[in-house]
Amino acid sequence: MQLPTSDERVWMNQVYRTTIKRILDAFFGVLLLICLSPLMLVLAIWIKLDSKGPVLFKQERVGRNGKRFTIYKFRSMSDDAPHQMATSEFGYVRIIGVNSK
Repeated sequence: MQLPTSDERVWMNQVYRTTIKRILDAFFGVLLLICLSPLMLVLAIWIKLDSKGPVLFKQERVGRNGKRFTIYKFRSMSDDAPHQMATSEFGYVRIIGVNSK
């Protein structure tokens, strides 16, 4: 049996690293979800009792390579907050970069 070449070892090392990282990410993600689910349940009940409207805020965002995805967050403002105030009152500042002209 022949020993793997340097390129084959590098490739095998990368495959093992990405596979192990994926498994560990999934494991700890599920573990944290299980541990934090009672807190998330209490938070959801609190939001629902405090104000009308949905518990979760749903927003579409753009990720890597322009791929769109949906993010869900616990709602922290009233359901109609974006419509209560004119956007001119927010005083937006556009940041275009350091030392750009």
